[in-house]
Amino acid sequence: MARTKSIFESVLTLPQYKQEKDDEVEKEEDFDEVSDWIKWWFPQKHSRKLELIFEPVEPGIDDQAVLSARIEREKESLRSFEHNLKRKWHSFTELHKWLFTEHDAYASKRLRKKRKKIDNAVLNTY
Repeated sequence: MARTKSIFESVLTLPQYKQEKDDEVEKEEDFDEVSDWIKWWFPQKHSRKLELIFEPVEPGIDDQAVLSARIEREKESLRSFEHNLKRKWHSFTELHKWLFTEHDAYASKRLRKKRKKIDNAVLNTY
């Protein structure tokens, strides 16, 4: 849940464009809240404040060893996001470019790479 919350809050508060000091054409909008971002993209449809609520659910994993492995994988993924990925983009435009050119789930270059092996027990929890 912590990784999901971090990703949603990070992505939904990105400005559309990165601020360029000498570039008058691209404007950066600062979004303090998710609702500001939604209003900016869809001004006519969202007059009320948007509030995201993150509600955890039971993992549905009975095997304690598998559950522990999954929890550790989620913690590592959160650390990786916070310390690496989150710092790669400073705008929604940069995120979009990264997502479709570098992210291993969406970029076509992933087809040329050997995938990192995930424990089968953990893999079955997704």
